[in-house]
Amino acid sequence: MLYRDKLLEAEDAGSEPPQKRERKRPNIVSYITEVIKDTLKAIPPSISRSVTPNKTRHSLLRGAAAYANASPKLAIK
Repeated sequence: MLYRDKLLEAEDAGSEPPQKRERKRPNIVSYITEVIKDTLKAIPPSISRSVTPNKTRHSLLRGAAAYANASPKLAIK
């Protein structure tokens, strides 16, 4: 089959609207990320300026945050 024929077939098949993706079942990772985001939204503006934005559960496991998370002297507030 030629490339042009494949394009024509794809064009014909593309006339239907794309189906919505099925949402996966929530897991602990998405739950923790959601809790972090909700907590950050509830923090007063005076305190939220000192908090690094867009932190997720992944941020707690990687990089400098992993060191802080593993340190017994430091705690996530």
